[in-house]
Amino acid sequence: MKKRNKKLPVESKDLKKGTNKFNSLASSILGDLAKIRNKSLKETFRTFKTRPHRLELIAEFNGIKFVNDSKATNIDALWYALEETEAPIILLAGGMDKNDDLAPVVDLIKEKVELLILIGKDNTRFRSEFQKYARIEEIPNMEQAVLVAYKNSAPGTTILLSPGAASWDLYENYEERGDKFREAVKKIIEKVKK
Repeated sequence: MKKRNKKLPVESKDLKKGTNKFNSLASSILGDLAKIRNKSLKETFRTFKTRPHRLELIAEFNGIKFVNDSKATNIDALWYALEETEAPIILLAGGMDKNDDLAPVVDLIKEKVELLILIGKDNTRFRSEFQKYARIEEIPNMEQAVLVAYKNSAPGTTILLSPGAASWDLYENYEERGDKFREAVKKIIEKVKK
């Protein structure tokens, strides 16, 4: 089998974040095995778009980024989101606890999160584990949570919805939760612009 002589450039911004970095590497390796031409892989990588609710930049307003990662329904996904997002972060997390080990995200919360807003009906474990490392507020209403996040942010801040938990306590699914976040961001921006 002929090996590729050079690395394929990852041109899509969406492939440079989260698990997509690793997925694109795996795709390139599989492309080698399947003898797919470099040109075809490059075009695929160039045009790749991430799916909604996965580190999706909703808006950038007054120097503040609003990122929807509602698909992060477990701690591993939350870890990737925190790893990829530059500090300072205001994190919206919580929901239906899956009893995942929370330890993997402790260092990233300590290092990057200025404010942790807990959404969901029961965030006992999240609050107990993370209150040592970040200021915490519990706000189960998405619109109010986004408003509090915005009021506590400054230019350069990322407001990140990456729950690390399931959505079923308040929403039908993670898509609905992400849509509510998107709606709340839109309302706040419209209100501030007036």
